[in-house]
Amino acid sequence: MIDRIKSIYQDTYLQNVKVFLVGWIIFIFTAVVTAIVCGMLHVDLISILKDLNNNFPSYHSQFSSFIGIFLNNIKTCLQILIFSLIPILFFPWISIIFNGAVIGVVAYLIVAIHKNLFKMILLGLLPHGVIEISMFILCACFTIKIQRLWIDKIKNIFRSKLKKKPVDRLWIYYKQTFEQFVLIIIPGIAVAAFIEAFITSYLLDHFM
Repeated sequence: MIDRIKSIYQDTYLQNVKVFLVGWIIFIFTAVVTAIVCGMLHVDLISILKDLNNNFPSYHSQFSSFIGIFLNNIKTCLQILIFSLIPILFFPWISIIFNGAVIGVVAYLIVAIHKNLFKMILLGLLPHGVIEISMFILCACFTIKIQRLWIDKIKNIFRSKLKKKPVDRLWIYYKQTFEQFVLIIIPGIAVAAFIEAFITSYLLDHFM
């Protein structure tokens, strides 16, 4: 069992490392561009604060915060994986771009109210954000892998018998993705939610 789990982790790294790095580039690029555009357009701070207040739920305790964050992020991961049924390679990146844009808006807001951006990123975003966004990007990697298989199957429909290419069975990929989701994504999201609910709040309260 332990060897099987190790194998899943190794396969996940080897199969997805390139696309994973692309995902991080997309996320960081989106965040930076969004922050710059907000600065150039002098976006209204009051409207941003209202939108953030409406879109981010309030929790009554750290434990309820942990549960809420965990469930919300699992939902995001499942939404990304649903796109594996639609062979359009751009779709899995929508959530990554959206999250990058949100971080860009938050960064603009922090600078606009004259807070220490570096300190806020270091204490308020990095502790949980690196794990959280990595899990989202991994889900996008899993989805794209399945989408490519769908695309190969669709191409085979229009090829003559002599030109048809061998294509792996879809159920094998879905089974592998399920294992990766259970053994990597869920624990990763749980750790990120725990850090955000219990540790990030402490760091911000005591060091900001």
